[in-house]
Amino acid sequence: MTRAAAPRVRLLQRWPSAAALGAAALYAAELALASPYRHAFELDRDEGINAGKARLLAHGYALYTPVWNDQPPLFTHVLRHWLDWCGWSIESGRMLVLLFAAVLVFAIYDLTRLEADHRAALVAVAALAASAFVPRLSLSLMIGLPSIALAALALWALFRWRHAGGAAWLLAAGALFGASLAIKLFTAFLLPLFALWIIAVAPRPSDRWRAATLWATSALVCGAALILALGGRDALPQLFEPHLAARAAPLLQRFNAAGVLVTGRIEWPLTLLAWPSFGWMLWRARGALLIFPAWGLTALIALLDHAPVWYHHQLLLSVPYAPAIGVCLAGLARGGGAQAPRRRRIERSLGYGGIAAIASLAVYRVFLTPAGPQPDPRESIVAAVRAHLGVQGVALTTDPMYAFRAGAAAPPALAVLSLKRVATDPELSATIEATFADHPPEVVALGAGLEGVDAALTHAMGDRYRAVFHSDAGEAVTVFARRDDGAVAP
Repeated sequence: MTRAAAPRVRLLQRWPSAAALGAAALYAAELALASPYRHAFELDRDEGINAGKARLLAHGYALYTPVWNDQPPLFTHVLRHWLDWCGWSIESGRMLVLLFAAVLVFAIYDLTRLEADHRAALVAVAALAASAFVPRLSLSLMIGLPSIALAALALWALFRWRHAGGAAWLLAAGALFGASLAIKLFTAFLLPLFALWIIAVAPRPSDRWRAATLWATSALVCGAALILALGGRDALPQLFEPHLAARAAPLLQRFNAAGVLVTGRIEWPLTLLAWPSFGWMLWRARGALLIFPAWGLTALIALLDHAPVWYHHQLLLSVPYAPAIGVCLAGLARGGGAQAPRRRRIERSLGYGGIAAIASLAVYRVFLTPAGPQPDPRESIVAAVRAHLGVQGVALTTDPMYAFRAGAAAPPALAVLSLKRVATDPELSATIEATFADHPPEVVALGAGLEGVDAALTHAMGDRYRAVFHSDAGEAVTVFARRDDGAVAP
């Protein structure tokens, strides 16, 4: 061992998680400084919806009443305080999501290291970066990645409990998982899976049921407490009714379980490597790491029985893919064992070839993926909305990003104009009519993409608005301003 290598080894021996922290910091720094996504005008319409809800929260409105909201409240509250501190811009909000992405990288690295080694952990992180979805969603102001990052951190705490023992790790894992549920409920299927895993791998068999019960109880109590404390009882109907109605909504039937095949095809390099890696781990009986094949299979079954399926649901598969790929490829590259020399050479070639492919793809995903024109021509729409705002600063745009970037607040009852709401809210047309009758917005920007909403908005506007701008940048959008003195003259 060289003198230069000795301090690094001593550091990892004294603080083994230092490498995981370094990987998380490096991932976040690379995306923040070099990713093509960091300055994109819009990565998803949910970005504008989430930012708009945070702005209304800062203006004193409560989520769920009057703001229609089908998601748990924790992320919106965190985002509101983050933007108060860092500035009210989409770019600032994306940096918050990037911090959650760094948490995900830390958790995947360190729990893989705990059961395998640093080489497997590095490959697992490279697999995350090689995903077609993880780097993009690491910089997208959406709630899926923050939720799954906290679920992964909860699993990391459970791995710590398995190695060190102590109820504190179980309680911490429960609190983290409860926070994951309070951001987005799509990690709920992991609760019984993690509980069964605790029973299977408990260091002391006599404690397995007590440990699983303590963890599950703390997760449920923490999640329910956060939702009720931040959202109140009004949150419960909106958190469940739209999602149940969406399963049978005709407008959403095209987003059925076939979406899993579509996203799996887009994610084909990881999909191609992950399922053989799951099989390899089952064959080699990798102990506690078998949670990842179980996670992947359970997620696949859950998504095939779910509707609608959106592209960000692929995270539920891509995240468990990463450590499985890391452990398998590192194990193959390491070789060894009693197998014949020819078989050992083949395995090592497969391992190193897979690692090289993953590393190359990670570089492409992080640094080279195209993310749209700069500057974006849709900025002209934002400028038109901003130019016609009055003293109230209220704008209704079918794409909420235009209102937020213009510095406007959305009408509270119409802040969330998502496809799911259009498909499941029978009161939406009445809400639109009531909003324009009682508190008409100063500016309206109508675009395509939400079936039926344009007609309802046009009817509610009547002859009280005049067209002031039109753009065909990306989609056809027309900006209208109120004719009365609520609007600034052009």
